[in-house]
Amino acid sequence: MKKIIFVLLTLYSFQTFAASVHVSPELKIGPYYDHTQVVSGAGLQLGIAGVLNTQSIYVSYGHTSASFIHIDKDRLKTYRIGIQDNFFGLPDAMALQFELGWVEYEGERNIFGNVQHKDGSGASIASAIVYNINDNIAVRVGLEFNIIDKSNTFLESNVSNILATGLIFTF
Repeated sequence: MKKIIFVLLTLYSFQTFAASVHVSPELKIGPYYDHTQVVSGAGLQLGIAGVLNTQSIYVSYGHTSASFIHIDKDRLKTYRIGIQDNFFGLPDAMALQFELGWVEYEGERNIFGNVQHKDGSGASIASAIVYNINDNIAVRVGLEFNIIDKSNTFLESNVSNILATGLIFTF
């Protein structure tokens, strides 16, 4: 928590140079497919737009809860720092986001009353493509990859992927 406050204060110090604020709520799908629970999490990006010669710099928090056949229950919390800009000469209406940070995992497996718990942490990266509808509203779709040692989770591999989509408001 102290790290997030430090990052927010650092971003706030750039506010005198910023044109506006970047706020982006998101919905997450994954890491399992369950027809009864399509949306498995939510998140929020909060940052400063128009700073350091980019479209925005922001912090990102996400929370995902998923279950697998009502046996495994997994919870992922992600904390990342990101940048948005129209890299690689994209048209002005398009942009890319890149994020880097960490993930915390909590899991529970319940097989016939035998309950096991696991905790782990690791690296988290994300990328999204952004379409700017106008100067104040944009939509984004992206992928998150969380890398956690498989021995510390009930996940099937060291890497879990999550689809994230959201709206970006700049004001």
